[in-house]
Amino acid sequence: MRKNIATAQVIAYYGGQPAHDHERRAISAIRAELERRNVPAILLINFTVAGGSRQIDLVIVTATRVINVELKHLDPTRPLLAPSNGPWRQWLD
Repeated sequence: MRKNIATAQVIAYYGGQPAHDHERRAISAIRAELERRNVPAILLINFTVAGGSRQIDLVIVTATRVINVELKHLDPTRPLLAPSNGPWRQWLD
């Protein structure tokens, strides 16, 4: 991890800058919500594992949870077909 940005509650470690605007917006919103709720957390952002063969968008670590988040962008005007355990599809006509 290259860069460390600390706030009073949330520490973010970046393996690299997120490639897409929707990823940056989502990470910013998640960070702001954690701070608003006064939840100390560590965010691990845009890094690779398994010798670089797997890229991870975001991992959120709190005192009680570790959450792996895959960030996607979907068209909000189109229906999303999403059963509990996938596969998820967006209706495109």
